[in-house]
Amino acid sequence: MDFKMQDRRVLLGVLGVVVLGALGFFYMQNATGVSADQMRRAESACLRWFNDDRDLGGRDSFSSDVWEKDGSVVVEVGFDRRGSSYSTRLCVYDINSNRMSAPNNFNRARWER
Repeated sequence: MDFKMQDRRVLLGVLGVVVLGALGFFYMQNATGVSADQMRRAESACLRWFNDDRDLGGRDSFSSDVWEKDGSVVVEVGFDRRGSSYSTRLCVYDINSNRMSAPNNFNRARWER
């Protein structure tokens, strides 16, 4: 009889761990707030903006890195590639408003990784 009670406790313990693990997984998925699709759209929009407006960067813009910070997508746009070196500028894409900004050297640090 004790053996069956112990089996139930083990089963309930395992079930509890599985449920808590599943809840934690779904919570963490939503905690980032930025989906992979939103990251791709932001990256594409920033590159189009930099390619259309030469005052933002140089020639042949490309994405060198993308990350999420404070609910926005930050794209590090590279340009003027010379061999293995190139210049970069950040593009901050606000997901809620679909607006972009290009921080200057004075406020770039706020958006760095």
